[in-house]
Amino acid sequence: MAPNSNQSEWRLLRYARFIRSTSTVQTSVQQVGKEGEKQPEGTWKHQSWSDSEPLILSIQDSSHLLITRGKLILESHPLFDAEHYLKAAAKGDCVLFLQRIKNECRKFRVKFRQDSFSSTLEACADCLTVLRSFIKVQEEPVSPSQNATRDRQTLQGEVSLGLVAKVVTGSATFDLPAAYHFDQSSWTEDRLNDAIHLCLSDPTFPAFVESVEKQLKKIVTEG
Repeated sequence: MAPNSNQSEWRLLRYARFIRSTSTVQTSVQQVGKEGEKQPEGTWKHQSWSDSEPLILSIQDSSHLLITRGKLILESHPLFDAEHYLKAAAKGDCVLFLQRIKNECRKFRVKFRQDSFSSTLEACADCLTVLRSFIKVQEEPVSPSQNATRDRQTLQGEVSLGLVAKVVTGSATFDLPAAYHFDQSSWTEDRLNDAIHLCLSDPTFPAFVESVEKQLKKIVTEG
């Protein structure tokens, strides 16, 4: 919360907007998520936090929801009477927004950074407290594994290779800085799936994976 102001803001690790394929049949908000119904086809376009262009979700004192990346406005929604066209579903430290535009449904989602909060879950919960004043928020229960992340600390500054290796192998429970989070903007789900299948079809791939695991363990020991 900004001093002497009713404006609230939270830093985001990631923001993603669902881009429908041109051949997708229009789907209403009421249809989204119903079991047995075909979901609209498309891809998620991701953007990640950077120090030069920070991702910020803010709720202005004029009851306006903004998501910005640096000076670029990614989302802008007036929250007055928004319960009629905007809904949210939260899980862990992520929130999915569903916006109804006539008979279509537009989707975008965010993942929170820890920053001044004790965890990313706490940052998300703080934002949801404000959002509930304007829109309906459906929240899924936090699993034990997600609840455990409340005690995880995000590493700051330079991180040694040994510590990175420990996090990757699960030997340490720290969260890596935002710079280490993979930006998926250039990798669609289909492209990633094709790459995995190509690797698995290579008979030398299992031996390569084993060699990588041995080297990671060696770096952990040396670090």
